[in-house]
Amino acid sequence: MKNIKKLAGLLLFLIIAGTSGIFAQIGHGGTPYPLSGTVIDYNDLTGLLPDLSELASKQVPDKASPLRFAEPVKVSFSPDKTGQWQTLSDGTRVWRLGIRYKNAFSISIIFSHFRLEKGEKVFLYDPAGHTVLGAFTSDNNKSWGSLAVAPVPGSSVVIEYQVPPGRTSHGDLSVGQVSVGFRDIFRLGEKSKDQFFGSSGPCNVDINCPAGDDWQTEKNSVIRVFVNGNELCTGVLMNTAINDATPYLLTAGHCIEDSSDAANAVFVFQYESPYCEGPDGSVDKSLSGAKVKATSKKVDFTLVRLSKMPPFTYQPYFAGWNNSGNTPSQTTCIHHPNGDVKKISQDHDAAVTSDYDVYDKGSFWKILQWDIGTTEPGSSGAPLFDVNHRVIGTLSGGDARCGSSINDYFQKLAYTWNTYSADSNQLKAWLDPDNFQFSLWNGFDPYKAAKKTCDTLTNIQDGEYLTLYVYKSQDGGYWSGHNQDRFTQYAEKFDNPDLFNMTGVYIKPAIVKYDSPADKVTIKIWSSIQQGGQVIVSKDVPMSFFQDSVWNFVDFDTLVTVEGNFYAGYEIYYDTPSGALTDQFAVFQVENRNNSYGFNTAYYYKNGVWASYSDTPDIHLYTSLAVNPVLCGEIPQVAVHDLSDGKTSHPLEVWPNPARDKITITLPDRMPAGGTLYIRDLTGKVLFEQNISTGTSEKILPVSFLSNGFYIVTLETQDDVFLHKLIISR
Repeated sequence: MKNIKKLAGLLLFLIIAGTSGIFAQIGHGGTPYPLSGTVIDYNDLTGLLPDLSELASKQVPDKASPLRFAEPVKVSFSPDKTGQWQTLSDGTRVWRLGIRYKNAFSISIIFSHFRLEKGEKVFLYDPAGHTVLGAFTSDNNKSWGSLAVAPVPGSSVVIEYQVPPGRTSHGDLSVGQVSVGFRDIFRLGEKSKDQFFGSSGPCNVDINCPAGDDWQTEKNSVIRVFVNGNELCTGVLMNTAINDATPYLLTAGHCIEDSSDAANAVFVFQYESPYCEGPDGSVDKSLSGAKVKATSKKVDFTLVRLSKMPPFTYQPYFAGWNNSGNTPSQTTCIHHPNGDVKKISQDHDAAVTSDYDVYDKGSFWKILQWDIGTTEPGSSGAPLFDVNHRVIGTLSGGDARCGSSINDYFQKLAYTWNTYSADSNQLKAWLDPDNFQFSLWNGFDPYKAAKKTCDTLTNIQDGEYLTLYVYKSQDGGYWSGHNQDRFTQYAEKFDNPDLFNMTGVYIKPAIVKYDSPADKVTIKIWSSIQQGGQVIVSKDVPMSFFQDSVWNFVDFDTLVTVEGNFYAGYEIYYDTPSGALTDQFAVFQVENRNNSYGFNTAYYYKNGVWASYSDTPDIHLYTSLAVNPVLCGEIPQVAVHDLSDGKTSHPLEVWPNPARDKITITLPDRMPAGGTLYIRDLTGKVLFEQNISTGTSEKILPVSFLSNGFYIVTLETQDDVFLHKLIISR
């Protein structure tokens, strides 16, 4: 491993999302079968709705309502009644259902029944295969039995259901709703853009512009929300006072009104442009379904629990909160206006208390005027942060827009906290389940410890110079890019790293040009490059994503496991290769190392064979490509519980509780390197402090010096804070 260097400081967790235009919803691998030779009999729903342009004209966007972009049609389609079955040569049975609505901008599906058996897969895709969703498997089964899927652009969609060989029966699958897009959310008339990218007003500011520099942690708490396949809002992940990573999401009550809305919602993580005023962001990371925990018609909020804990690659962050009700001196909102990539708005002046609409009097923060950015329909439910980066409210509505960014109204967190006593009408019961009665609480990164195991690997040595090598002639392109012989694949070898979970790849292009929006780069990982190569994973990234002369990070949707030697690299694809320039895309290489000093780790693909640069007679380059994978150690599963199911558990156990003279504390198994135990009163004053060494599993503490009342036992380690409420009663 002498030629591999770890670069822990190489912008490791300033993660910039890759782009592919596919909703993952924690997809589980596999691909649809080719449609060649298969005739799809489409169920044409055209005419079941009023004229689509008329629907669009009647739906005037308003922040007081979710951004509506589609109209639902109730249907009843299932493998037993509709569609076509096909049996493949290996015995796999495939059911396909086509759905069409003339002139629709998008089609989205809600499966009213979704209960797959192990090994079965479902995909959704447009007939051309540009957008593919899935595979959805038995891992996507929900306790409530339905599954909402994000929209597919265009007027047609194909549902494909794969049943493994040997099965005479199959799971329970039926389509209950088709939402027909009447608004061009996918910007189909502008092929350089997809999804909702660019749909917000020009005064909006990308989260990765300078205004967002101090908000790179909190931005990961802000989520784009699809509701029922036809409406859009914003939500925020909220921390609990016991830092237990329960996946609670807070949004506006007018966005998710009831259990049906929650069950049929899709939550999209990290949808942001990779850099300031940059291209579209990745929509690969999403979860489907949630349960309502608290809501109210008198105040505009809903708290839901997501169906799954967001995985490591989604980079979730649970925002802290401030329920004091104190007037904030400055405020910040992070949101998805018109469903666009994540934006930031800031008001440098104090908010004021206000009424809004039909909701309880005096229960809102009013932003008089935004100094940076604005909000728009689709921003509803977005968090309002105070100057200390804690949530103090969520957006309900207002007048703000580009050109007149005034008068926005945010439901006060202090009011929704516990104004109403029922658990189902307040936040406190869920965010402070142990009744610590904190008014301020910080955010929480459940994967903080795991991230510390990650490193960026590189074969580039200190002091080596990066350059490009001309291919044959000055106008012949470059050895590491699209040249006159149309080489397209390049790989960098890495030897036996001691880490095994890959999250993505940094790549540093020297030249980025493209003729067509369809021009792309596919990031690939190979376990071997013998016999053409054994691909472990690949991810398509539009060429427009890349900036030249900087390190660009392309993250994978799920962790990729590597063992032993592996190769990381890229394949270049041009939509019109015959007319493409020969220097459209090329990646930096290390300046040639001399034979006695150097080594070569770089390879290129020519005429169906991989070749080493050092073995190539024309150049004999001993070099490495500017391709650096990011690998991590073990990523622990984050265990969460649902308080409503009576499964309250704590990393700390304190007993007896209530206590008299002494207590026994059982410490968490995941305490990596010791820590410090504290007993505090409810004001936060430290009354007892003791260091705990690594490996300690239990500690007995005297508490006879404490008066009757409530206290907080805290264990602070290098990576985490664990709490438990203590009652003294004599």
